[in-house]
Amino acid sequence: MACFAPRPLVVVAGKDDTIIPLASVREAYGRLEKIYAAVGAADRCRLVVGGEGHRFYAKEAWEAMLPMMSAAGCR
Repeated sequence: MACFAPRPLVVVAGKDDTIIPLASVREAYGRLEKIYAAVGAADRCRLVVGGEGHRFYAKEAWEAMLPMMSAAGCR
């Protein structure tokens, strides 16, 4: 995921995910945050945690992604 920097990136996880546990996602995301900060793009990386298990939380993801894309000049 670090190769995405500095482009806007939203990582989506579920709080009760039994396939990819949230603790592991948070650990990896912490490393990703440092990479984004190092390239001056700390504001372009977000972690979205949905209220259930392993699935894509589209509403929450888009709510995080669209403002970042707009701020980055993406159309």
